[in-house]
Amino acid sequence: MSWHIGRLAAFDLETTGTDTEHDRIVTAAIGLVGGGQDAEQHAWLVDPGVEIPAGATAVHGITTERARAEGRPAAEAVAQIIGVLADQVRVGVPIVAFNARFDLTILDREARRYGLPTLVEQAGGPDGLRV
Repeated sequence: MSWHIGRLAAFDLETTGTDTEHDRIVTAAIGLVGGGQDAEQHAWLVDPGVEIPAGATAVHGITTERARAEGRPAAEAVAQIIGVLADQVRVGVPIVAFNARFDLTILDREARRYGLPTLVEQAGGPDGLRV
């Protein structure tokens, strides 16, 4: 069966900026679609623990104040995001993302920042990670 007619995990992040080493996740979304199964949506608003620059707010609409008031703690959200993706990767579901290199790198750096197992580690290594 061709990869594009099976189950897919659509993944997207909004962040505090474009520096994969220092910027933080502000929102995350994972949509599980296809494969003859009902769609599932997962979404997170994250308190990144740092100020969200005006330029980033102009892109995604999330202010520092809103993230602090309504967002989940970053470490908790990152663990959940990685958990959902890892569950899919372990059963062979590919991740589909518009800017995959950026989003997956930021997710990796956030996991490392909080001492969490990375997506690659939870997925059993890089060989099973289809993006």
